[in-house]
Amino acid sequence: MRITGSKVSGLYQVETMDPTLDGTDQAVAVITEKTSPTECVIQFHGLLSDVYSGLTAGKRVYVGLDGQLTQTPPVPTGGVLYLQLMGVAIDDEEVMLDPHVPWKRLG
Repeated sequence: MRITGSKVSGLYQVETMDPTLDGTDQAVAVITEKTSPTECVIQFHGLLSDVYSGLTAGKRVYVGLDGQLTQTPPVPTGGVLYLQLMGVAIDDEEVMLDPHVPWKRLG
């Protein structure tokens, strides 16, 4: 998720990160729970458990083309792509979340 504006009534304004949009802000958090169609719980860093499964321990985790975490680094296909490391899997269902600044790749 990326932050899109100042807090409203104490809540962050967020949207899914699209790594193919040039000039997009970086992802800073991951949704851990959807509490309603317009509200969610997010996590900025630290141990992320029971949100993803089937991970390979020791492999890096990136923002995928769909905005979800993936262990397969996305590849640009004829345009811009912001590759962003979000952390490392430490178990098949746990990620040590530590978002890094994305780097721009051209396809």
